[in-house]
Amino acid sequence: MNYFRNIWEAISSIAQGMAVTLRQFFTKPETVQYPEVDVLNPRMPGYSGHLKPVSERFRGFLTVDTTVCISCNQCAHVCPVDCILVESEKGPKTTVNSLRPDGKESPKTRYPVQFDIHLGRCMYCGLCTEVCPTGCIHFTREFRGAAGEYHKLIHHFISPEEAERVRKLAAEEAAKPKPEKPVATKVEAEKE
Repeated sequence: MNYFRNIWEAISSIAQGMAVTLRQFFTKPETVQYPEVDVLNPRMPGYSGHLKPVSERFRGFLTVDTTVCISCNQCAHVCPVDCILVESEKGPKTTVNSLRPDGKESPKTRYPVQFDIHLGRCMYCGLCTEVCPTGCIHFTREFRGAAGEYHKLIHHFISPEEAERVRKLAAEEAAKPKPEKPVATKVEAEKE
């Protein structure tokens, strides 16, 4: 009796597997013709499948708006894998509007001359985006970043020309004469 039961179980399991195969044989495939169809926006013309766009909370690659960066180095200090390198020069004092929802102004006295992110090391934890006071560093929704060589995973956000311009601006700022502060005499200090 065990012999016939084993035969029946084998036939029924094969029939169940073949039923799944036959069902898939008659359904329309959900193949996305990448790169012709953009997976970030699958509702584009030519796509008739059921894929949903990439979530708003998706953490793609890091990007930096260097015009808003105040070179506070908080992102580099908080990074657990040291994938962020920021070098800056002191320049004229200005203010920048934050990219965060509150949009408050931040004073800017330092200007970045080098801002590199090594995406080969990045573990996409998001600590750098949380600690940035101006919101200049944030995640994109881009996920296509294949590189044939390791050094191409280092993204340089400041061009050498821009770095040279900032260095000249810093040299001009340093060459300006500093206004002397008046020294209070003992008599004036006692009156106050």
